Amino acid sequence: MLIAPPISAKVLFYDPASGDPAAAEAAPSSTTGLTPVRSGGVQHVGVHYWFEDSRGERFADPAAAGAGSRITLHVRGNVGAFLTVWMSDATHASVELTSRTDAGPDGRWTGEGVRADQTVVVSREFVVASPAEEPARVIIFLARSQTEQVTSFAGAREKLQRIAARTANDGDSVIVQEVDRMTRGQIGTYVVHRMGGQTAGEIVMAGQPPAKLAWSLPIAERRSFK
Repeated sequence: MLIAPPISAKVLFYDPASGDPAAAEAAPSSTTGLTPVRSGGVQHVGVHYWFEDSRGERFADPAAAGAGSRITLHVRGNVGAFLTVWMSDATHASVELTSRTDAGPDGRWTGEGVRADQTVVVSREFVVASPAEEPARVIIFLARSQTEQVTSFAGAREKLQRIAARTANDGDSVIVQEVDRMTRGQIGTYVVHRMGGQTAGEIVMAGQPPAKLAWSLPIAERRSFK
């Protein structure tokens, strides 16, 4: 019996139209240093996020930077959409870290409009927590429609859990994840809704890998150099 290979979140991210593996094999852009996203499709909607320190070194997760490190969060989507980034820590239940492109009636609409392949640098600088400290938690949420966005950290987590629980026709979750710690121009975590819906990811700003989150799925890892 043949076993199908796991679906690569990276492949779907770099070619949102059809998931052509050749898209993920393209050389990084000389301008951004990142592998570009192929334009023209919305079948697979995803986010790619990573961290950088003051020297511009890129990390796939806070633990790789080490406790006490000061890092910034970088996020990009593979389609035109609305992005929100939410934080919760020991003193704040919910902090909105992204701007609002159009706040709508009574300022209730959230979401920063982003173009496909546009990188957003979250303005807040994070300090990676030591094991004795309570780490901040961050949720990234991407939706093609602003009306599908969320209004709080708790709302983002609840919606993320519901989305991750949904399955496609093959019986697996509609959400796939992959982390790349080594490939030039692609370091970071990829979270993709393979049916074109809303997608999100949760991050723990800790100096050691966190325990598995309640909504988590198996995460493929790529450690080889390109």
